[in-house]
Amino acid sequence: MKTFVQTTCIVLVVFLFMQTYETASARGISVTCTSDKADQPDCLFFGTFGGVDSSGVAFWVTAFVDHTIAFPKLVSRKVRNRIFHTNS
Repeated sequence: MKTFVQTTCIVLVVFLFMQTYETASARGISVTCTSDKADQPDCLFFGTFGGVDSSGVAFWVTAFVDHTIAFPKLVSRKVRNRIFHTNS
């Protein structure tokens, strides 16, 4: 049972991550910033390692939480549609 719960949690996190990735890609938001944007205030630049866009990270966290909150509604809507669709 413990393995099932762990596997389910991993699958759920991957699913939510993929939804967040699709949302960020659709809006053109990235967590990295290029060297030409190193002087911008929202870019934390680490030299040769590249940079992290703090506004991009904030968007990813917010979008992940939003998708997590919306997930139960998505599941219940799918189940309800499936039940009513098969009983019709």
